[in-house]
Amino acid sequence: MTESLVRSRGNKVVRKPCCTELPPEGTLSQLRYLCIESASAITVIGSQFLGSRSSVFPKLEALRFEDIPKWEGWTSTGTPLAVKLFPSLRDCIIINCPKLRALADGLHRAPNLNRLGLSQTYEVGEIDNLTLAYRLEVRNGRGLKKMSNILSLRILGVVDCPNLECMGNVGKLQHLDLICSEETEQLPQWVPGLIEQHNNNHEAILPFTTSKWSNRSLIYRYFVLFK
Repeated sequence: MTESLVRSRGNKVVRKPCCTELPPEGTLSQLRYLCIESASAITVIGSQFLGSRSSVFPKLEALRFEDIPKWEGWTSTGTPLAVKLFPSLRDCIIINCPKLRALADGLHRAPNLNRLGLSQTYEVGEIDNLTLAYRLEVRNGRGLKKMSNILSLRILGVVDCPNLECMGNVGKLQHLDLICSEETEQLPQWVPGLIEQHNNNHEAILPFTTSKWSNRSLIYRYFVLFK
């Protein structure tokens, strides 16, 4: 059974447990909030999701994907560069999509993205080249190995990403929250490297650190402050 629920004007929640392809939601010119959830048969979200217009999702401000267990690929390949993708998007949240391998290239073209949150996206290995302006949070990202070239990022939260090895070019970072599993005995190597990057850029850095055991996890908090 296919169900599409419109909660109110400009807001839409789509549940498609049996469909293998999403409709062209990008053509809905007044849509401001879109949630795709419980789409258990979806394996790929492609350019058909965007539709064919000169501006795709022109007023969409918040996009959420949740509980899509077979979703592996997300691409906007074939969408001309002249097409504006997600011009108003500010928040994107992805939860419990364990097979998703990479973020859509269309997100790299979202000029006003303010916040990105990933949770239980176990196969996403790299997050890079985003125009993300404020906050990035990744939870339970065991496949994540690299974050780079997020030049305007201000706040970063990393929760249980044990294989994260490389962090580069996050030059405006002001606040880092890091929560590791209880097996962690010391700071991951990329954290001192991140501080060293800022030192090499001749920034004034005042790091404050605390650590404690809480809910079977070791919590480190770094506040990186700039003059």
